[in-house]
Amino acid sequence: MASSTPAQQFRPSKTTSSKVTERFRIG
Repeated sequence: MASSTPAQQFRPSKTTSSKVTERFRIG
């Protein structure tokens, strides 16, 4: 999953999933 690589999260792979994960990461 993108959890291991923070670079994948920045990628426009999944806008919805990415945003949700990014929010949890940022806190």
